[in-house]
Amino acid sequence: MWMVANIAYDEVELKKNVKEKGGKVSFKKGDTKADVARKLQEHYFNYATKVLQKRRGICEGYASLFYELCKASEIECDVVWGLASNYLKKIERYKKSKSMTTNHAWNKVKLNGQWLFIDVTWASKSTYDGKRHESDYYNPYYYLTTEDKPFITHVENKKKSKQRNEWAGNY
Repeated sequence: MWMVANIAYDEVELKKNVKEKGGKVSFKKGDTKADVARKLQEHYFNYATKVLQKRRGICEGYASLFYELCKASEIECDVVWGLASNYLKKIERYKKSKSMTTNHAWNKVKLNGQWLFIDVTWASKSTYDGKRHESDYYNPYYYLTTEDKPFITHVENKKKSKQRNEWAGNY
C-alpha cells in the first residue's frame, strides 16, 4: 500500500526505455553463475534504490523495489516477467503460444506456503510525466492473487521468469 501511495508510474522513463530498448543489466559470455547472480542482485538493488529516491519508476522498478523490500523482510519473492495488456484477446493468444515477448514485470510472493501474484504497478494510483499526477484510482485486484487464478490482463513468460530468478540465486 505504501508503494501505491508513494511511487508514481514514470512515463518519462518509459519513453526513454522504449527508445533505448532496455538493457540495464548486461552479461558477458564468460560470466559464471556467481557473476550473473551478483549482477542481477546489484541491478535489482540499484534500481530499487533509484525508484525509492525518485519516488517514481516503471514496472521493473516497482518489481525491483517490492523484491528488495521482501528480501529485507525475509519474505520469499520473485520477479515475474511476461506480457500485460487490457486487450484480453491478446492475452488469451499469448497464453496458448509457445513463445512470447515480454513487456512487463511484476512479483510473486510466498506467504504461508502459497505463491501469490502482486502487481504494484497496475495497482498504483499516480503518474509522472514531468509533474506528478494523483488519481483516486486504486485497484486491489492486483494484490495477492493465487497462481490458479492469475490476473486476466497478464500472462507470465514462465521460462524467462524461472531463468532470471535462477540467475539471481532465488532458487
